[in-house]
Amino acid sequence: MTALTDNTDEVEYIIQHYGDDNVGYQYLCKWVGFDIEAASWESAEEIEAQCPDAVESYWRKYKLGELEDRESLDNINLVSDPWTTLNEIDTWEDAIQEIATVERSRKSGLIVYVIWKNGMKTVHHSSELYRKCPQKVISYFESKLSFKPISS
Repeated sequence: MTALTDNTDEVEYIIQHYGDDNVGYQYLCKWVGFDIEAASWESAEEIEAQCPDAVESYWRKYKLGELEDRESLDNINLVSDPWTTLNEIDTWEDAIQEIATVERSRKSGLIVYVIWKNGMKTVHHSSELYRKCPQKVISYFESKLSFKPISS
């Protein structure tokens, strides 16, 4: 994965979707500045709010059958059911190995890069991690603090 620090919170394009109108959708997103291996499943609600142009482009091309020209998906650890992977886990606290890094989003909030115990790497908006694994977020930020010695 090669990051370009000024563009990492932008969806370059949507690779595929999962779900339906009844349950909702998730999108497999290719991120600007990252190799295809860093693609991650994201909730449709967040992607539609943050990247409406990418969503519109995806559905237009999907309906026209023009998605065949996408980069090879061979290097992505595609999960056949992303809902099972993330949404059926009660708490993400025990499933996450570490928060790799956090970057400021160009819109609002933070973008958080997560490494899971199963080896999967995903990218999430900070609001999602605040809800699903607040202790991991606190631990990450605490590890970045440095304190001055107490002087007498």
